[in-house]
Amino acid sequence: GSKKRRYFLAARHVIDNEPAGFLMLALLRGNPVSTFGLENSFLGAFCHVSIGRYICASYVGLFRNLIMCTNVGVLVRTVGSFDEVVASAEGRREMFINVTVWVVFFIGLFVFSRYLMVRVLPRLISEGAL
Repeated sequence: GSKKRRYFLAARHVIDNEPAGFLMLALLRGNPVSTFGLENSFLGAFCHVSIGRYICASYVGLFRNLIMCTNVGVLVRTVGSFDEVVASAEGRREMFINVTVWVVFFIGLFVFSRYLMVRVLPRLISEGAL
């Protein structure tokens, strides 16, 4: 009901008007749980975000995916196909190292994003937005 509507209006106001809007938009784009279609329809239909701001926030939010895909591509190119990666001891070791680094990276990113959403973002939003 009305509580969800207030949250929606506050989020739209912050994304459109507040200095914290870029941070909120980047966190929204970097969220691994939400779907791009839902985000795009929300941002396109309800918010007035400039294309430049949207592209920059999307780049910042999706940077981890870009790095991960690049890393996997380099690993497969260096060692060969995925089957060759799994078949060789060196390939398995490299894969283990990559997976371990990414798990630590994603946990750190989740904790940092949560910190930004809970501690930093509320201080940047003006009282009138809520």
